[in-house]
Amino acid sequence: MREYRKLEKEYYDKMLPKDDNGVVAIDTSVPLFRKPEYGDTWGIWEYRKNKTLACDIYEVYLDQMNSSAEVLDWIVQVSHKTWVTEKHLADLIYAIDDILSLQPNYCGFGIDKTKR
Repeated sequence: MREYRKLEKEYYDKMLPKDDNGVVAIDTSVPLFRKPEYGDTWGIWEYRKNKTLACDIYEVYLDQMNSSAEVLDWIVQVSHKTWVTEKHLADLIYAIDDILSLQPNYCGFGIDKTKR
């Protein structure tokens, strides 16, 4: 399994090196890191071919997230599970955002966008 955010960081660290002061010079010619692929992971969550984010005991159905309210509903549902830690929840949010691009597709500028 591939930890998506670690791969993304390694890519940008290599493609956009920092200067002596730790500042990154933005280079718009550098291609963006790839989109998430099936098998990528975020902590305990794995992106699976059935369009779910799954861990050993739970599945989150990405194809049921057609509005920002539905995205939030899934996040809140998972947050109430007794086994979920703050890291599990943060990793889930990162995964959903990386896969679905929440701001441009669901809630940019506070405007709800429905994906039906």
